[in-house]
Amino acid sequence: MVGGAGYYLRWLLFGGAKVPPPSLQARIQAGVLSPSTASDPAFQAEVERITKEAEARGDEGEKTLEAQWARIGDPNLIEMLIESDEDWEQRLAMIKPTAEARVFLDNARESRSMQRVARSLEIVVQLNGEAPKQMQIPHRNQFSDMEFDYRCIYLDAPRYWLKRRLDYRCEQMLEGGLIQEVAKLMTEGFNTTSPPYRAIGYRQMYDFISDLRHLSSNNVDQGTYEGDAMRRFDKALTEMQAATRSYAKRQNTWFKNEEIFLWYSINTPSLPPAMPRKFASSDKFQISENEMQRLEEWALRMCQLPHQAYWQKFNSPETIESQMSRKQRTERDLASYVPWRFHFDDHRAVGKLLYDIHTADYPVLARQE
Repeated sequence: MVGGAGYYLRWLLFGGAKVPPPSLQARIQAGVLSPSTASDPAFQAEVERITKEAEARGDEGEKTLEAQWARIGDPNLIEMLIESDEDWEQRLAMIKPTAEARVFLDNARESRSMQRVARSLEIVVQLNGEAPKQMQIPHRNQFSDMEFDYRCIYLDAPRYWLKRRLDYRCEQMLEGGLIQEVAKLMTEGFNTTSPPYRAIGYRQMYDFISDLRHLSSNNVDQGTYEGDAMRRFDKALTEMQAATRSYAKRQNTWFKNEEIFLWYSINTPSLPPAMPRKFASSDKFQISENEMQRLEEWALRMCQLPHQAYWQKFNSPETIESQMSRKQRTERDLASYVPWRFHFDDHRAVGKLLYDIHTADYPVLARQE
């Protein structure tokens, strides 16, 4: 298996955390569902439909039921809890969470996921203010006693190179039509309460388009409009790249703390310390065939090792030395990191994009004359 979120891999190997099933009454107590909505016949019919559909699907239906119930709530109430510190603190004062549960709830709120916030509050209410018991992860010394065999490998790239590649990828997404895609969604009702708004890229481009609409409604002259539009685009792109790099850093930290992963340091193409006038980015952000072959051979050797020999690799001098070397290299590389612009490095490139935006056939992008 390749890829997968950290929690998904934990669930796959160790099973999930034990949490109570969804409850309408708990949602009301948690403040994410109003009594009037819960008593509405149309709402009750929808709940009944979801429940029957899940029951008909048996074990597999439990996942469907959980996913559907995550959406059951009043979006306006949940959004207020996410956006307003005062409303959030008032709600927590009513629920009286323990210190551990408070961390659990604050992490949910920080994600800005309406579904996660609603479900987390509901769970803590059902557990009388306690946090859910986390899945039991065995200590590394116990891994060899598990009933099945597995190998977990994490591919590690130099931070400096990875950040450059992430910045480049963000610009590629914009060149590929991300703004137009968000504009199309806005014509179909996409707004700040929609689940996609939480996604990196969608959020920044939604705010950018909203800024453009505000600008065009102010009847400013063409020169002022273009200058402001370019500055706002640069701000949106900068925020998108920063959020992407931050997300990657959190992922890296997560897997660094997972004891089941053996790290492999990828040899990547070297990058210049400063942005050159001409940059063959397609060459600099590809892993060579020789390196891919080296990775495959190493992974195969790890999979062929006897179970005990594999787990001993984690404490080998070679592995520990590699970890120290990676830490020193990361600190050195990031000390000199300054974001670059690959495609949108001058006004002409940005101007062309803005022209393409305004000539697109989406009402939310049309400049008001």
